[in-house]
Amino acid sequence: MLQIGGAAMLQLTDIAQHVRESRKAQKLTQAALAARAGISRAQIERLENDKLGDMGIVLILRVLRVLDLELTLQAFNHGRPTLDDLVKDNEG
Repeated sequence: MLQIGGAAMLQLTDIAQHVRESRKAQKLTQAALAARAGISRAQIERLENDKLGDMGIVLILRVLRVLDLELTLQAFNHGRPTLDDLVKDNEG
C-alpha cells in the first residue's frame, strides 16, 4: 500500500519508484502494464521516470490498480499521535 499523509508523506518520486519496482517484481514489461491499464507505454515510462507532465490522477490510479497497489489519503495530524501510535506506546 502507498500512503500519503501524516509522517509517511510520499513524493511523486516515491510513487514512480513503487510502480517501477512492482512492475518488475511482477515480471511485466512497460508495454504489458500499459496495455492492462489502457494507456500508452510512453505514459508508463514517464510515470516511472517521475516526468508525469499532464498525466492525471485517474491514469495513475489505473496503473496502481493493475499492480495491486492502493493509494490512500489521510488527514495530516500536525504532529499529534495517532490511535495506532498510542496503542503501540501502551503495548510497550
